[in-house]
Amino acid sequence: MARARRRDRRGIPAESRRVPRVRPGRGAREVSGIAGVVYRDGRSARTETARAMLATMPYRCVDGAHAHASGPAAFAHGALFTVAEDAAATVPFTLDGFMVTADVRLDNRTELIAALSAGTRIGPDVSDTGLIAFAYREWGERCVERLTGDFAFAVWDQRNRTAFCARDHFGSKPLCYYLSDTVFAFGSEPKAILAHPDVPREVNEEYICYHFYPDMLVGDAAITFHRGVYRLEPAHALMVAPDRSKKTRYWQLDPFKEELLPTDEQYFERFNELFSRAVKDRLRTPYRLGSTLSGGLDSSAIACTARDTMVLDGRSPLETYSALFDNVPSSDEREFIAAITAGEGLRPHSVYPDTRSPLIDIDTALRLHDGPFYGVNYFIHWHIYSAAARDGVRVLLDGEDGDTTVSHGIDRLRELVQADDWAQFAAETDAIVANFDNERSYASRLGVMRSYALPYLASRVNAREWGSVLRGVGALRRRFQYPYLRTLREVGAFRALPFPAARRGIRRIVNRSARSSAETGSRAETSVLRAELSEKYRVYERRRAIFDTYFSPPYPSHPRTIHHATLSSGGLVHGLELFERMAAYWGVEIRHPFCDRRLVEHCLAVPPRLKLQDGYTRHNFREAMRGTLPDTVRLRGGKGDLSDVSNYALRRFERDFISSVVDRASKHAREYVDPDAATRALNRFLEADDPGGLMEIWHIATLARWFDPEFQNISAPVKERQTLEMGSQFQ
Repeated sequence: MARARRRDRRGIPAESRRVPRVRPGRGAREVSGIAGVVYRDGRSARTETARAMLATMPYRCVDGAHAHASGPAAFAHGALFTVAEDAAATVPFTLDGFMVTADVRLDNRTELIAALSAGTRIGPDVSDTGLIAFAYREWGERCVERLTGDFAFAVWDQRNRTAFCARDHFGSKPLCYYLSDTVFAFGSEPKAILAHPDVPREVNEEYICYHFYPDMLVGDAAITFHRGVYRLEPAHALMVAPDRSKKTRYWQLDPFKEELLPTDEQYFERFNELFSRAVKDRLRTPYRLGSTLSGGLDSSAIACTARDTMVLDGRSPLETYSALFDNVPSSDEREFIAAITAGEGLRPHSVYPDTRSPLIDIDTALRLHDGPFYGVNYFIHWHIYSAAARDGVRVLLDGEDGDTTVSHGIDRLRELVQADDWAQFAAETDAIVANFDNERSYASRLGVMRSYALPYLASRVNAREWGSVLRGVGALRRRFQYPYLRTLREVGAFRALPFPAARRGIRRIVNRSARSSAETGSRAETSVLRAELSEKYRVYERRRAIFDTYFSPPYPSHPRTIHHATLSSGGLVHGLELFERMAAYWGVEIRHPFCDRRLVEHCLAVPPRLKLQDGYTRHNFREAMRGTLPDTVRLRGGKGDLSDVSNYALRRFERDFISSVVDRASKHAREYVDPDAATRALNRFLEADDPGGLMEIWHIATLARWFDPEFQNISAPVKERQTLEMGSQFQ
């Protein structure tokens, strides 16, 4: 960019200023990280190799770093002290021929210790990593089935010459790996693995398709930007021996299980019990604790529940961190935030991300994420995490993906149409529209009807269940004023009629009365991704399959189909990693109460009628929070649109950059980006308030920057943390 860089009073460019490093316990804390290597060909491993891998993540190592080698295995660990037992622990932990390194917080320590053999003597101060070592010695690879909490760990079993690693149920803790005939390498981040000399550094061309179509991440929890480097999927374990390897899923949700309780009130009480426990388990730390607070239902429930628990325990006030937007009213939630912070027990803090460039620290963020990433609103979280770090907060609670865990109850609408209960379907639709308080049309009668009723009737046409079709068509005419002939045409009824003459006669009528109706599902792709790349990786077909699996599965379907699919999708783990990585950079550990196995199992098993009722999505959650949340928050129907912040800030602070994005792509990413399509995307963004154009501009910009020869190569270590008084790093 042409504008001059800001300088401080000393004349030093703001981009050069650093947050001072201080001793642990006085403000500098880093998030735990692990790395290691096992040579399958029998070579001896060296601690220096594991240390070099860990050194690529310096922000995870300030509270201490250790490495240990045993035969062909070398493991390393960088520490963040967030629980009392950490301070006296040495990791990697060795026990009777086992070596364990872990990034872990166990929530069932008492149960684990009690379940171990009577002859096993474990003191109350044993670290969580030590507990994993004892559990592995007792139960072997099945130990992971007994763990509750957030964890990513690796075990070297010298007796069997095998490595075993596992990741928690939802992927709250990161773990990646590389596996060849001669070497197995693992780490908290791809950069640690890429630092090993035996691991090739190659771009995964397929991931570039995912970059331009982030919805594809929903169907793939393992893929990374680097060929041959994979995420270990949530709830999975991997065993590696010299001559074989095996990946297994140790836990999965049962979509057919239903929790049956006598009354609705008991469901609400059960949710409250499990949610309170999930929050309380994540309060385990002797250090300063905080929580994000957006004003939405999820973060507000966490903050209030944590506050109440801490008050009972006599602990200091909970620090809360909120983003306010003076310049973007459609994104601002201060009215709801104020309703939460009005009482005692909370110490509120605010950041104002719309006052600075949205490309703040973008080069650092790209290196941090080991490639271009899809989070256009990343800078909002970046501000929050840096503010928490400056206040000495080590642990930050977050409400990410509460929607996924609790569910908006969409399966209830599918349940109603499959029951031919059109009266209740129409009533719920009207109530949803009335309760949704966002100015934008996220919910409309026509939209709900077309999303759930028409696909169901189309399935009945295919099944030749004409009675069900006619009842549905009549109900849509009466309750939604949707024309008979248009409905029949859109559900494919005329193509399915048994008599050709009838099909021809009715088709002539329909063509005159409904010419404006267009068929959906065209193969035409509007992305800036080059068509040949899209075809090579079958982008259209794969996106269609993802849509049919996760967003609109075919009828008939089980009443928990969508809820189960979203909980099992890869999208959750990609999002969790995005936030974990940014918080790690600032030395903050993120904890997610909604990613609690016990809570998730309950929420999935709740009857669909309790998830959506009287137009209120997440009805059971709202009722469980009665008395905990003020009704202004508990009963709100919508939320602010954060994409407006990115849209505004890019236009205000980065207009020169936006105007040059096509040239950058032509120079550095031409083999992936269609320049003509990029130009059209740029024009759409500049000429209209087009959210789609915003995302395409972001995809182009981050990919082009990554491939810019001036950008540091992917193995370059991430720099020390910098202050936020800086502009865009795109120069």
